[in-house]
Amino acid sequence: MDFKEKKLCVVQTAFLLCLLLFTLSVGIQEKERKESAARAMVFILDNGFGGNGSVYKIKPDELVIVTTYHLLQNGNAVTVIFPDNISTEGTVTGINIEHDVGFVSVNTENIPYETLEKIAGIRTKDSVYDSLKQGDIMAYCFLSYDGKFVCMENFHGTIGDMNFYVEDFNDYLIYNYCKIKPGMSGCAVVAEDGSYLGMAIGGYDNESAALSIRVIDKVYEELESLGKVNTFKGLRR
Repeated sequence: MDFKEKKLCVVQTAFLLCLLLFTLSVGIQEKERKESAARAMVFILDNGFGGNGSVYKIKPDELVIVTTYHLLQNGNAVTVIFPDNISTEGTVTGINIEHDVGFVSVNTENIPYETLEKIAGIRTKDSVYDSLKQGDIMAYCFLSYDGKFVCMENFHGTIGDMNFYVEDFNDYLIYNYCKIKPGMSGCAVVAEDGSYLGMAIGGYDNESAALSIRVIDKVYEELESLGKVNTFKGLRR
């Protein structure tokens, strides 16, 4: 083997090594994203209607779960199912019709320790959120339910607009080019690093919309300051 052949061999080896490291890095990022989102996932059943939610806050004696208001219209008590298929009762503690947001409280005493230790709240990053633009990768992370068991799923897509007015919802939302299907309302929309951006509220085929975490935070602060259960804020219909 002459010098040129050796040099070419070294270059090819280096390229293959870089490609392998990149593939491993992408795989690790995908695994971390799924694990991060999965620990905050829940499935919510309300009188036969089902959808998703995320653990918004973890308090000493309760989990605060965020989901869509339209999933909580049938009563104050709902069933909350965790990724390991353990279920418990949750209580609707606050809603905002204007932005289609609802919050559910779950008493941690009703959750087995083995399930509780796997749970984590949503993870947000302002630096990631502020840097996102059209074409950036996003994913919906959700639980599907077959009537007996829940199963984790992910749909990947790209961001269309981080602040787009959607007439059907009369609101400014995160607009995504990503598949959506029934039962995904309330599920997490995450950035490529797994940080929480908001929750899915609707869509059609490969176009969908999500409510920003910043709106969710604002709604929660307003409801918390009122200190009232089932306070109707921003009635629009």
